[in-house]
Amino acid sequence: FISEPVISASMTGEKLKDDSEERIDLSNDPVARIDRFLGSIQPIVFIETRYGIPRVPLSIGFAVLVCLLVLKLVGAEGFVNAVGFMYPAYMSFKTIESDDHDTHIHWLMYWVVFGVFHILEKATDVLLFWVKWYYPLKLLFLIWCFLPFTNGSTTVYNIIVRPFFRRHQERIDTSLAKAHESALQATGEIGRVSTDLFGQAARNVARNMFVQQLDASASPSASSAAGSASPAASSDNKKDK
Repeated sequence: FISEPVISASMTGEKLKDDSEERIDLSNDPVARIDRFLGSIQPIVFIETRYGIPRVPLSIGFAVLVCLLVLKLVGAEGFVNAVGFMYPAYMSFKTIESDDHDTHIHWLMYWVVFGVFHILEKATDVLLFWVKWYYPLKLLFLIWCFLPFTNGSTTVYNIIVRPFFRRHQERIDTSLAKAHESALQATGEIGRVSTDLFGQAARNVARNMFVQQLDASASPSASSAAGSASPAASSDNKKDK
Protein backbone atom coordinates (compact mmCIF):
# COMPACT_ATOMS: atom_id res chain seq x y z
CA PHE A 1 0.00 0.00 0.00
CA ILE A 2 1.09 3.55 -0.74
CA SER A 3 0.68 5.67 2.32
CA GLU A 4 -0.91 9.01 1.77
CA PRO A 5 1.04 12.06 2.94
CA VAL A 6 0.01 13.31 6.32
CA ILE A 7 -0.84 17.00 6.40
CA SER A 8 -0.17 18.32 9.83
CA ALA A 9 -1.66 21.41 11.38
CA SER A 10 1.70 23.13 11.23
CA MET A 11 1.93 22.52 7.48
CA THR A 12 -1.57 23.87 7.00
CA GLY A 13 -0.71 26.94 9.02
CA GLU A 14 2.43 27.50 6.96
CA LYS A 15 0.44 27.12 3.76
CA LEU A 16 -2.18 29.60 4.92
CA LYS A 17 0.54 31.97 6.01
CA ASP A 18 2.22 31.78 2.59
CA ASP A 19 -1.11 32.38 0.87
CA SER A 20 -1.90 35.37 3.07
CA GLU A 21 1.56 36.84 2.47
CA GLU A 22 1.05 36.37 -1.26
CA ARG A 23 -2.30 38.13 -1.08
CA ILE A 24 -0.76 40.97 0.91
CA ASP A 25 1.99 41.34 -1.67
CA LEU A 26 -0.58 41.40 -4.46
CA SER A 27 -2.66 43.97 -2.61
CA ASN A 28 0.38 46.24 -2.33
CA ASP A 29 1.17 45.90 -6.02
CA PRO A 30 0.62 49.35 -7.65
CA VAL A 31 -0.72 47.81 -10.85
CA ALA A 32 -3.26 45.74 -8.93
CA ARG A 33 -4.29 48.76 -6.89
CA ILE A 34 -4.78 50.84 -10.05
CA ASP A 35 -6.82 48.02 -11.59
CA ARG A 36 -9.03 47.82 -8.51
CA PHE A 37 -9.46 51.58 -8.50
CA LEU A 38 -10.55 51.59 -12.15
CA GLY A 39 -12.87 48.70 -11.40
CA SER A 40 -14.71 50.84 -8.89
CA ILE A 41 -15.69 53.38 -11.57
CA GLN A 42 -19.04 52.25 -12.97
CA PRO A 43 -18.85 53.88 -16.47
CA ILE A 44 -15.49 52.22 -17.13
CA VAL A 45 -16.81 48.84 -15.98
CA PHE A 46 -19.90 49.24 -18.17
CA ILE A 47 -17.87 50.05 -21.32
CA GLU A 48 -15.44 47.22 -20.58
CA THR A 49 -18.29 44.72 -20.16
CA ARG A 50 -20.37 45.97 -23.09
CA TYR A 51 -17.68 46.48 -25.75
CA GLY A 52 -14.80 44.37 -24.44
CA ILE A 53 -12.32 47.25 -24.17
CA PRO A 54 -9.79 46.71 -21.36
CA ARG A 55 -10.19 49.20 -18.56
CA VAL A 56 -6.58 50.41 -18.45
CA PRO A 57 -6.26 51.43 -22.15
CA LEU A 58 -9.77 52.84 -22.00
CA SER A 59 -8.91 54.99 -19.00
CA ILE A 60 -5.65 56.18 -20.55
CA GLY A 61 -7.38 57.14 -23.79
CA PHE A 62 -10.16 58.95 -21.98
CA ALA A 63 -7.68 60.83 -19.78
CA VAL A 64 -5.62 61.90 -22.80
CA LEU A 65 -8.77 63.08 -24.60
CA VAL A 66 -9.94 65.10 -21.61
CA CYS A 67 -6.49 66.62 -21.15
CA LEU A 68 -6.28 67.70 -24.79
CA LEU A 69 -9.78 69.20 -24.67
CA VAL A 70 -9.19 71.15 -21.47
CA LEU A 71 -5.76 72.30 -22.63
CA LYS A 72 -7.39 73.67 -25.77
CA LEU A 73 -10.05 75.52 -23.75
CA VAL A 74 -8.26 76.95 -20.71
CA GLY A 75 -4.55 76.58 -21.46
CA ALA A 76 -1.87 74.46 -19.86
CA GLU A 77 -1.32 76.45 -16.69
CA GLY A 78 -5.00 76.78 -15.82
CA PHE A 79 -5.67 73.10 -16.47
CA VAL A 80 -2.74 71.86 -14.40
CA ASN A 81 -3.58 74.16 -11.49
CA ALA A 82 -7.23 73.07 -11.63
CA VAL A 83 -6.27 69.38 -11.52
CA GLY A 84 -3.85 69.97 -8.66
CA PHE A 85 -6.40 71.90 -6.63
CA MET A 86 -10.00 70.96 -7.40
CA TYR A 87 -9.88 67.18 -6.97
CA PRO A 88 -7.74 67.31 -3.79
CA ALA A 89 -10.00 70.06 -2.40
CA TYR A 90 -13.09 67.92 -2.90
CA MET A 91 -11.43 64.83 -1.46
CA SER A 92 -10.24 66.89 1.51
CA PHE A 93 -13.83 67.99 2.07
CA LYS A 94 -14.94 64.35 2.11
CA THR A 95 -12.11 63.51 4.47
CA ILE A 96 -13.12 66.26 6.91
CA GLU A 97 -16.64 64.86 6.97
CA SER A 98 -15.33 61.35 7.72
CA ASP A 99 -13.38 59.83 10.63
CA ASP A 100 -10.60 58.18 8.62
CA HIS A 101 -7.38 59.26 10.36
CA ASP A 102 -5.08 57.85 7.67
CA THR A 103 -6.88 59.80 4.95
CA HIS A 104 -6.58 62.96 7.04
CA ILE A 105 -2.81 62.48 7.22
CA HIS A 106 -2.60 61.79 3.48
CA TRP A 107 -4.33 65.00 2.46
CA LEU A 108 -2.51 67.10 5.07
CA MET A 109 0.78 65.89 3.61
CA TYR A 110 -0.44 66.64 0.11
CA TRP A 111 -1.34 70.25 0.92
CA VAL A 112 2.00 70.80 2.64
CA VAL A 113 3.82 69.45 -0.42
CA PHE A 114 1.56 71.44 -2.75
CA GLY A 115 2.24 74.68 -0.85
CA VAL A 116 6.01 74.16 -0.81
CA PHE A 117 6.00 73.24 -4.50
CA HIS A 118 3.95 76.34 -5.35
CA ILE A 119 6.41 78.62 -3.49
CA LEU A 120 9.39 77.05 -5.25
CA GLU A 121 7.59 77.32 -8.57
CA LYS A 122 7.01 81.05 -8.14
CA ALA A 123 10.60 81.58 -7.01
CA THR A 124 11.99 79.83 -10.10
CA ASP A 125 9.35 80.94 -12.59
CA VAL A 126 11.89 82.62 -14.88
CA LEU A 127 13.90 79.41 -15.20
CA LEU A 128 10.91 77.08 -15.52
CA PHE A 129 9.62 79.15 -18.44
CA TRP A 130 12.33 77.62 -20.63
CA VAL A 131 11.51 74.00 -19.72
CA LYS A 132 9.65 72.66 -22.77
CA TRP A 133 7.61 69.90 -21.12
CA TYR A 134 7.19 71.61 -17.77
CA TYR A 135 3.38 71.58 -17.52
CA PRO A 136 2.96 67.91 -18.52
CA LEU A 137 5.65 67.01 -15.99
CA LYS A 138 3.98 69.14 -13.35
CA LEU A 139 0.65 67.48 -14.07
CA LEU A 140 2.14 64.01 -13.69
CA PHE A 141 3.88 65.07 -10.49
CA LEU A 142 0.68 66.41 -8.90
CA ILE A 143 -1.30 63.33 -9.92
CA TRP A 144 1.44 61.12 -8.51
CA CYS A 145 1.26 63.12 -5.27
CA PHE A 146 -2.48 62.99 -4.64
CA LEU A 147 -3.58 59.59 -5.94
CA PRO A 148 -4.10 57.19 -3.03
CA PHE A 149 -2.44 54.22 -4.71
CA THR A 150 0.73 56.15 -5.63
CA ASN A 151 0.83 58.30 -2.48
CA GLY A 152 3.69 60.42 -3.78
CA SER A 153 3.02 63.26 -1.34
CA THR A 154 4.01 61.00 1.56
CA THR A 155 7.30 60.19 -0.18
CA VAL A 156 8.10 63.85 -0.88
CA TYR A 157 7.08 64.85 2.64
CA ASN A 158 9.23 62.22 4.36
CA ILE A 159 12.29 62.68 2.13
CA ILE A 160 12.36 66.47 1.57
CA VAL A 161 9.81 68.52 3.50
CA ARG A 162 9.92 66.88 6.93
CA PRO A 163 13.75 66.84 7.30
CA PHE A 164 13.95 70.48 6.19
CA PHE A 165 11.34 71.73 8.64
CA ARG A 166 12.73 69.65 11.51
CA ARG A 167 16.21 71.03 10.85
CA HIS A 168 15.04 74.66 10.79
CA GLN A 169 12.03 74.42 13.12
CA GLU A 170 13.50 76.53 15.92
CA ARG A 171 14.59 79.28 13.58
CA ILE A 172 11.21 79.32 11.82
CA ASP A 173 9.34 79.48 15.15
CA THR A 174 11.52 82.41 16.30
CA SER A 175 10.92 84.27 13.05
CA LEU A 176 7.18 83.67 13.26
CA ALA A 177 7.10 84.93 16.86
CA LYS A 178 8.98 88.11 15.87
CA ALA A 179 6.69 88.63 12.90
CA HIS A 180 3.64 88.18 15.13
CA GLU A 181 4.97 90.72 17.63
CA SER A 182 5.78 93.21 14.87
CA ALA A 183 2.33 92.75 13.39
CA LEU A 184 0.71 93.46 16.76
CA GLN A 185 2.82 96.60 17.22
CA ALA A 186 2.03 97.78 13.69
CA THR A 187 -1.67 97.10 14.24
CA GLY A 188 -1.63 99.12 17.48
CA GLU A 189 0.20 101.99 15.80
CA ILE A 190 -2.21 101.96 12.88
CA GLY A 191 -5.14 101.96 15.30
CA ARG A 192 -3.71 104.92 17.23
CA VAL A 193 -3.06 106.94 14.08
CA SER A 194 -6.49 106.07 12.73
CA THR A 195 -8.11 107.20 16.01
CA ASP A 196 -6.22 110.50 15.90
CA LEU A 197 -7.14 111.11 12.28
CA PHE A 198 -10.77 110.23 12.91
CA GLY A 199 -10.91 112.55 15.94
CA GLN A 200 -9.35 115.41 13.98
CA ALA A 201 -11.77 114.88 11.11
CA ALA A 202 -14.72 114.81 13.51
CA ARG A 203 -13.56 118.07 15.15
CA ASN A 204 -13.17 119.73 11.75
CA VAL A 205 -16.63 118.64 10.71
CA ALA A 206 -18.15 119.90 13.97
CA ARG A 207 -16.34 123.27 13.63
CA ASN A 208 -17.52 123.71 10.05
CA MET A 209 -21.09 122.90 11.02
CA PHE A 210 -20.93 125.43 13.89
CA VAL A 211 -19.59 128.16 11.61
CA GLN A 212 -22.26 127.44 9.03
CA GLN A 213 -24.93 127.62 11.73
CA LEU A 214 -23.62 130.98 12.92
CA ASP A 215 -23.60 132.33 9.37
CA ALA A 216 -27.14 131.08 8.84
CA SER A 217 -28.37 132.73 12.05
CA ALA A 218 -26.58 136.01 11.29
CA SER A 219 -28.04 136.32 7.80
CA PRO A 220 -31.72 137.03 8.90
CA SER A 221 -30.53 139.67 11.40
CA ALA A 222 -28.54 141.47 8.76
CA SER A 223 -31.49 141.32 6.36
CA SER A 224 -33.90 142.77 8.94
CA ALA A 225 -31.45 145.55 9.83
CA ALA A 226 -31.06 146.45 6.20
CA GLY A 227 -34.86 146.46 5.79
CA SER A 228 -35.39 148.83 8.73
CA ALA A 229 -32.69 151.16 7.51
CA SER A 230 -34.28 151.56 4.09
CA PRO A 231 -37.56 153.35 5.27
CA ALA A 232 -35.56 155.70 7.49
CA ALA A 233 -33.37 156.69 4.59
CA SER A 234 -36.38 157.31 2.35
CA SER A 235 -38.02 159.54 4.98
CA ASP A 236 -34.86 161.61 5.31
CA ASN A 237 -34.80 162.09 1.59
CA LYS A 238 -38.35 163.41 1.62
CA LYS A 239 -37.54 165.93 4.37
CA ASP A 240 -34.61 167.25 2.39
CA LYS A 241 -36.82 167.78 -0.63
